[in-house]
Order: sequence, then C-alpha cells, then structure tokens
Amino acid sequence: MRRYHGRVGLFQWMHRQIEDAAFNKKEVTPYPDYVKEMSKLGTIDLSAENHEHTRLYLESYEKGQPVPPPHYFRKVQVKDKLEDVIKSEDMDKFKSMLG
Repeated sequence: MRRYHGRVGLFQWMHRQIEDAAFNKKEVTPYPDYVKEMSKLGTIDLSAENHEHTRLYLESYEKGQPVPPPHYFRKVQVKDKLEDVIKSEDMDKFKSMLG
C-alpha cells in the first residue's frame, strides 16, 4: 500500500466500510469521523505539517460544508477543467484559497 500511494489509513477505512456495510449490516463511518478517531488513538498526527490538507478538510466538515482543500487538487492533478466540474462561486472561492 505504501509503495503505490502511501494512504494506508484511507485503505483501512475503505476496508472497514465494506466489512461494516456488506458483512456486519451496520451503518458506515464517514471518513472525517474515522480520521478524527484515528487522531484520538494517536494513529494519525493531525498537527504534522504533512496533514495540513487533512486539518483543512476536517475544519470544513465541522462547519457542515466539507470541501477538499487546494492541496487535494494539486496532489491528484485534476485532469478535468475545474470550471467544468464545480459551481462558479465554488471556483471563485477555490481560486482565492490558492492566493
């Protein structure tokens, strides 16, 4: 997992979702709640510099408006033109976040 994308926590969450939904017939845990849970357990250090994008996402989630931070779009190198994918007011907000 680390060799291909390094997102071990994301893989573990996806695995848990499948187990919970398909085998245990129970509600799945939203990803932000899972991340907060892992932070409380000390598995993820949200104060680390390399988790700034995660902190920003969690802040937007807590406000009830979850939005991927600019880091996300830079990292995955979005292939579609963002203007074609998101609303214009969201695009304006995104551009202002980039500086």
